[in-house]
Amino acid sequence: MKLKVRKAIALTGCIGLLAVQMSGCAQTKDVNNEGEKALSNASETNTPAFARNDQGIPDLQGETITIWQPLTPGQVKFCNDLNEYEVIKQLEEKLNCNFEFIHPPVGQEKDNFSIMIGSGDWPDMIFGGIENYPGGLSSALADGIVYDVTPYINEVHTPTFMEKIMSNETYKKWFTDDEGRITGFGNKLTGSEEANVAFFGPLVRKDYLEATGMEAPKTIDDWDKMLNKMKDNGVQYPLVMNVVGWPIDRSCNMFASAYGIALSYFIEEDGKTVAYGMEQPAYKEYLTTLNKWYSQGLINPDFPNQTLEDATGLMMSGQGGSLVMHLYDYTNRYYNVNEKSNPEQALIPVEYPRLNEGDENRFRPTSMGVADSKVITTKAKNPLACIYLLDTLYNDEIDKMLAYGIEGVSYKMVDGNPVQIIINEDQPKEDHLKGSPSRWHTTEDSTLEGVLQKYSVGSDEEALRLWMQDGFAGNYPSSFVKYTDEENKVIAKYQTDLDTYVSEMMLKFITGVEPLSNFDQYIAQVKAMHSDELVAVRQAAYDRYLSR
Repeated sequence: MKLKVRKAIALTGCIGLLAVQMSGCAQTKDVNNEGEKALSNASETNTPAFARNDQGIPDLQGETITIWQPLTPGQVKFCNDLNEYEVIKQLEEKLNCNFEFIHPPVGQEKDNFSIMIGSGDWPDMIFGGIENYPGGLSSALADGIVYDVTPYINEVHTPTFMEKIMSNETYKKWFTDDEGRITGFGNKLTGSEEANVAFFGPLVRKDYLEATGMEAPKTIDDWDKMLNKMKDNGVQYPLVMNVVGWPIDRSCNMFASAYGIALSYFIEEDGKTVAYGMEQPAYKEYLTTLNKWYSQGLINPDFPNQTLEDATGLMMSGQGGSLVMHLYDYTNRYYNVNEKSNPEQALIPVEYPRLNEGDENRFRPTSMGVADSKVITTKAKNPLACIYLLDTLYNDEIDKMLAYGIEGVSYKMVDGNPVQIIINEDQPKEDHLKGSPSRWHTTEDSTLEGVLQKYSVGSDEEALRLWMQDGFAGNYPSSFVKYTDEENKVIAKYQTDLDTYVSEMMLKFITGVEPLSNFDQYIAQVKAMHSDELVAVRQAAYDRYLSR
């Protein structure tokens, strides 16, 4: 089915002015009377709006649905719009509909979103972007930008979503906000209690570890001894770090967790109290350790400006001894490129370190969450068609197709589980376009067996089993808490400036540009930048989450 693709709105005009206009568009927008009428009728009747076939897939009667969705950097290498993906074409055929995409320029997504909202010319749906609205989804609902779909989530209109998500009390809690509104409809559910693995963690060059004569490190002291012995053995950078392209909590938090903190908001041991890791006394201990290692030449000195590609290159060249890496990147950036042909340079996983052997680690990464937002705007021509589309994404057949692509090309079945086939950069464009489009599948890594088969090369399985042994009770459930409009205003007012400051100071403390003797002045500045108010906002939201 041929698709007409809308070009992204050009980035012209005053972005700041348009951003201001966003807050007032609820008062000036034209209400889609036909859409409102259809929704009103749907809420008053038990009759399905679209007939479904035996597989539960509705016939959308040729409806054209416009969707604003960013392309990933990887996607733009092989396509200009998502309709080039084979699975999108198949979905159009199965649903008897057309998708018309609006793709903002890569790297300009936020500005493009602001211009699009400020213009009043909205698509039917927005995938992966509503978080850019000032105040997020809750403000977009309050301002009349998107529909509250809660009245239409029922056995008649959304039977698949009801079965897969709303029948599970845990998932229902995650997909619902504090007012009882269903705000996660269409979003992706990742992980499960069974398959709650950690996908990134510390990896060490096996040959360099063996040369030290040590066992795998378990404590901060073990790491200190290992790194120094590697240095003595001629390893240029025993610990390779990178900041560019990775959030701070991924790059460094494996060491912060040993000190009982997260490099963000976290839950204290009572299970009830929210704290901010970057202002805790233990944070100074963490910084002291990293600063010592940096001053001893154990860390690559240019890490504040280096990417994951740079870090991986240091490992492959023999200059690096250990790093933190996601297993997807390990497979594609290291194993397939280097370790497969040079097994003596294998990376092996080691556990997240602790201060003392036997200490509980409460801060391992968790793979459970709700991601990839999908909302229906109040300018949607046929909002019911959008609702039926989102419900269909939870259909087992459709979900597998969108998650894995085309069988035999992008995945194969192993013992009843779909296992992805690695598609390399040098393979034909057609192979890439038979894979999965970002943000369309609605479940991911739901069984441990499936995860272990999906990640099954080199050290993958050993890493998954090792890293999932730690706890995650200290993690702040940022994917699940919901903020009020007033709380969102506090976050919008203060959080960005605070994040920028603490990030800059962390790098300065580690590299010695700022002496740790100035830590008290740093804390005073953090307080002056309203950290207490930001903690209070998280505390209030967390309290509501616990009682939801």
